[in-house]
Amino acid sequence: MNRILKCVIFIALMFAMTNVMLNAQTAAPAPNGHAQPYCDPMSCPPGQNPGSPEAAQSPGTVVPPHTKLLGPIRISSGVSTGNLIKKVQPAYPHGTTASGLVTLRVVIDVHGNVVSITPESGPEALFKAAAAAVWKWQYRPYVLNGQPVAVDTTVNVMFGR
Repeated sequence: MNRILKCVIFIALMFAMTNVMLNAQTAAPAPNGHAQPYCDPMSCPPGQNPGSPEAAQSPGTVVPPHTKLLGPIRISSGVSTGNLIKKVQPAYPHGTTASGLVTLRVVIDVHGNVVSITPESGPEALFKAAAAAVWKWQYRPYVLNGQPVAVDTTVNVMFGR
């Protein structure tokens, strides 16, 4: 049984490392030389350096070096919805007739705070309003092997008239 558990853990780690390497290969380099897969300059909070490896970690957080190399762990939108503890409804932008579903890629730090947002799909006129609401969302911290971890997920925001 112990051998099977070790094999499962090894396969899971290999899968996670493969995903991180694929994300790093497809990310556009930032001016500071780091990959920038998570934060659109339009939606980054003031003072956030989205291209740094520590972008998904809050200041002052002590994390083992190997955790920083892995970056945020990708989770499903269903898991993230289950850990949502504060949800702010978006304000409908004045002067637009657009409606529909806005999909955002969101990184949540080890404290459950949203640290970066990238629009993925939906009416472009609603991106800023959706991001403004999601910045205020709060999540229960995600724990892996007894340690809080940063996560990467997808969030859907619906606008209807």
